[in-house]
Amino acid sequence: MSVFNVFGLVLVFLYGGSSLIGSLLQLKSKVIPYWSSISFCLISALMIIFTCFFFSYPFLLFGVIVTLLLMHILAIFNGLHMYKKIHVFHHFIRFIISLLIVCLLNI
Repeated sequence: MSVFNVFGLVLVFLYGGSSLIGSLLQLKSKVIPYWSSISFCLISALMIIFTCFFFSYPFLLFGVIVTLLLMHILAIFNGLHMYKKIHVFHHFIRFIISLLIVCLLNI
């Protein structure tokens, strides 16, 4: 495991953990649909789990990528539901973080 992999792992825990906490808070506040909060929570947890096992099972990088894509889709849906529009800069930052995670884990 390289230094880049460690940074990728830390980034996954920060990004996935904050997404998990955010989805639990959204579940409590009921601003977005119940199924969306639960899905976001499960997908965030799956991303963290896949990353933990990625170093033993490299094929799980595909699972990490799929969970990141699903998180983007749900974030777009939630943004449309709450604000009736897409915040492009927010999703650009999400994309950069996702790209950084995949690159750091793959080095």
